[in-house]
Amino acid sequence: MPGYTHAPTLRGGKPVDPDQPLLPFEEFVRLVLEWVQRWNHENTPKSLNGHTPREAWDADPALIDTVSTEALHTYTLERHGRPLTINNGGVRWRKRNYIADWMHGRVGEKVHLRYLPHHDHRVELYDPQTGRHLGHAVMAQQATPEQGLSLKRARARQADRLRTKLQKAEKNRNIRYAAVTRPAPPTPLDAMPEEEALEHLRNLDGFDPAAEALPDLIELPEPDAGLTLPINPHTPPPTEPKDQP
Repeated sequence: MPGYTHAPTLRGGKPVDPDQPLLPFEEFVRLVLEWVQRWNHENTPKSLNGHTPREAWDADPALIDTVSTEALHTYTLERHGRPLTINNGGVRWRKRNYIADWMHGRVGEKVHLRYLPHHDHRVELYDPQTGRHLGHAVMAQQATPEQGLSLKRARARQADRLRTKLQKAEKNRNIRYAAVTRPAPPTPLDAMPEEEALEHLRNLDGFDPAAEALPDLIELPEPDAGLTLPINPHTPPPTEPKDQP
């Protein structure tokens, strides 16, 4: 669909049709449902001997078992490892509180928590001993739509900044070589002043302060005349003169 992250592009990464309006989500859902209706009720593939999928389904004598919602929860949701405790604020999971009306009077009881990945607003809770489904719980103190929109915009701005830095870093990685008219080893064109190289190292966190502390950078002053030189440990100590008789 137009606007998809991996939409077709031309050479150089330019979209095939950048001016094409984006397809609204509601329209996309309507088109998908139309396709499902047409496939199941109008399509007659050869593998079904000219019948539509709906006709083949109705003619199949196989029995169908209806699975309960609790069983679907048990076999399709992810389960948190250890049992959790119901407290005065509900059930604490991933630094969030989940509450439900049926929890009243159950403070201190243990429950198993199951969840649908990427859908943290609601969880399902079970008795850890029998596996019986107790009910669902919803996240307490959820952010308002305005706060969610502000967070989404802030994340988009951060992603734009990081994307710009990444593009600049990739551009700086490119090495250019001098032109040649005869076979010769490539000569990189990466000469730059020392100050500029140090500035790049500081910006890229690749700067070592010890590398700039050169011993001959600042000339040392002359020693003071009264400075006592340290004793050489390899020099033998002086011998005292013996008393003359």
